[in-house]
Amino acid sequence: MLAIGRMQDNRLVFFDIDFSIVFSFTYLILSIFMLSTIKKIFFDTSKFLLILFYIIIIFVTPFLWSMYGITEAVDGKFGGSLLNYSNFLIIVIPISIIVMEKFEYKDLKLLIKILFLVSVFLAAISIFFVSELKNGRLVALGGGPIVFCRWMMLAILVLIFYPNQQWKILKVLSIIGFLILALATGSRGPFIALLLTGLIYSFLNFKRVILFLVPICAIFIYIISFTSIQNQVNEIGNAKRVFMNFSDRGFKNKSLETRFDLIERSFLMMRKHPFGVGAGNWQIEANRANPAHLMNGNLYYPHNLFLEVSNEYGVYAPVILLILFIYITYSGFIKLRKLKNKSISLYPLFFYLMIFLILNSFFSGSLIDNRLLFIIISILLIKRPSEFYKHTYELKK
Repeated sequence: MLAIGRMQDNRLVFFDIDFSIVFSFTYLILSIFMLSTIKKIFFDTSKFLLILFYIIIIFVTPFLWSMYGITEAVDGKFGGSLLNYSNFLIIVIPISIIVMEKFEYKDLKLLIKILFLVSVFLAAISIFFVSELKNGRLVALGGGPIVFCRWMMLAILVLIFYPNQQWKILKVLSIIGFLILALATGSRGPFIALLLTGLIYSFLNFKRVILFLVPICAIFIYIISFTSIQNQVNEIGNAKRVFMNFSDRGFKNKSLETRFDLIERSFLMMRKHPFGVGAGNWQIEANRANPAHLMNGNLYYPHNLFLEVSNEYGVYAPVILLILFIYITYSGFIKLRKLKNKSISLYPLFFYLMIFLILNSFFSGSLIDNRLLFIIISILLIKRPSEFYKHTYELKK
């Protein structure tokens, strides 16, 4: 359900059977059962902020819809008010609560393995069906190139931070392979987020970077720059697009102009509608605010999580979200330092994965597209002692 991100998906119709409906029905039954087994929830500051954000999403949306209406989805799947709201309400929030209150160490390991296998599956699909391009950019199963690139980045982070010291050469080669596929998508946002995450990791772990990441980067640069791989990547995708903002003639503004336009429109919306316009209504209200320059169906959200939340749910919502991010990043950093010598700990993986997803939310992805971010945050909010947190509890004692 995290991979699909919606209750119904036409891409999963095989032999006249809509398997997305089968998955969704099964998920609903199991999630209701799991939620019913939660007897008590213990709150701290971070968990309170996350639950408060969910409450705003749930209760503010119907009130705003009563004033601004409900926007229909583009092509039956993108940008619809009901789709955005229902998918977040039914998929993200229940999984988030179940993870916080029910998951143990073995569940976290299994979850990571499943998400990694999703990345491997998408990578395999993209390799065998390289003719499936979207505007010259590599995709898989009809999805978007940005989403596909994020899945490749997830696989890279799992390979780097998962506590497994075996198969090092295979891991390095796999990381390079995922990087090449990500490059073929032509998506810049995930690459920038991964680069910044790497810089943060480098600052905190200089010695490990020298021993592990530097050789990987050197091999990757050599393969891309001095072998025929570069031409092959350009043939199957749009790798040049990743670096399109720079050229021999200087700085190109084609991509940034769109981003600045989205930012400008979002701030205009804040001034006109400081209390929000309702889930899925950003594009139609932004077009009404600036009818001389209408946006097409591809720009149905501002490509920035904080701008989207502020425009659709009110300016107070991103404040709560920002405080949550700052608080959990700070507390996560403190725990990370305490757990740095714990070889079986999954905490480094989830911490840096959270950093990557937060940074990525500044460049692309709607609220429902950032669903994995909220699940990772929920994982970092688990309070029960396990191998995941055992060392932290011992230090407290």
